[in-house]
Amino acid sequence: MSDTQPELTANAAGRTDQTSAEALTAEGPTVANGPPESSQEDRRRRNRRSYPYRQYIAPIIRNRLPAKTQFATVCCNDISAGGFSYLAGEPPASNRLLVGLGEPPDLTYVVAEVVHVTRVTRGEKQTYTVGCRYTGRAEY
Repeated sequence: MSDTQPELTANAAGRTDQTSAEALTAEGPTVANGPPESSQEDRRRRNRRSYPYRQYIAPIIRNRLPAKTQFATVCCNDISAGGFSYLAGEPPASNRLLVGLGEPPDLTYVVAEVVHVTRVTRGEKQTYTVGCRYTGRAEY
């Protein structure tokens, strides 16, 4: 990883990324309360599996890849070929994330789009489940 912040210019297919910085909201993604309704609960096209491992995420702001100091460790919830979800103490700062999957120093970097943020309250504790869809790979 480098401390420089290269501009994100291509997705997995080598096409220019279609999501502009203007498409990101100032507040980040919209947060829903509680678990999704059963009719919306499993809209995924690919099977997911439990993935209780710590991985690395950082926000993509103004279409620039983050510095390595911006990565945070999160506990993943599940994973599939199309995306993953993780648990967090607060909603993500951006609708787009750079994700480091694996164990250092052998991380695979992918760009992900936040597709849902769900507030979950357990007793007095409030957490968020953040669901993401992979949109491409990143050379980092």
